[in-house]
Amino acid sequence: MLDIKAPRLDWRSILLSGSLIGAVVIFGTFAYNTWYNIPIVTYELLPAYPASPTEQVAGVIVRNEGRKGATDVRIVIEGSGQISILPTRIQEESKQTTQDSKAIITLPRLPQGAQISVFLKVQTQAPSPITDVYVSFVEGIGTRRTATQDPFSGIRDLLAAIGGFIIFVLAVSAVSARIKKRTKAGPSLQAHGQSL
Repeated sequence: MLDIKAPRLDWRSILLSGSLIGAVVIFGTFAYNTWYNIPIVTYELLPAYPASPTEQVAGVIVRNEGRKGATDVRIVIEGSGQISILPTRIQEESKQTTQDSKAIITLPRLPQGAQISVFLKVQTQAPSPITDVYVSFVEGIGTRRTATQDPFSGIRDLLAAIGGFIIFVLAVSAVSARIKKRTKAGPSLQAHGQSL
């Protein structure tokens, strides 16, 4: 009677390749959610201009330049004198309050690519009517916008593309290695059966 044994599976190589693929997927997901898919909130001070001999009008633009919406955004603007918020149309839902030389604007959410402009009247003759701006949100803290904002944006996009390609290549190579093992085991069994 012909005794054909099924090919033995090499559990160590399967476990090793599965662990490697799992580690790459976990690290890729972590890196994507930590450095790539995040809100990047910036603010920009507009030049001030005099509204009267004792008042100046200044503006602040807050933008979300990231790839995810920012939640519970709080904008605190401090002036060098009594401050009031001029009526402006803000597309996002917001709450505005003033306290002496401080204006506070809160938003439940600032979507990706959105921006708000806040114009203020400050009772001062100082060269800079706005002394400080602080932007915070659940995911982090806003930064002042510069002409060369986020020089690593292109590098992050490139690393994300390379990471996705590496995960794809590892998955394809693991699948093709298993297929090659099965095809090698099949003909050798047939040849063994014919020789008997």
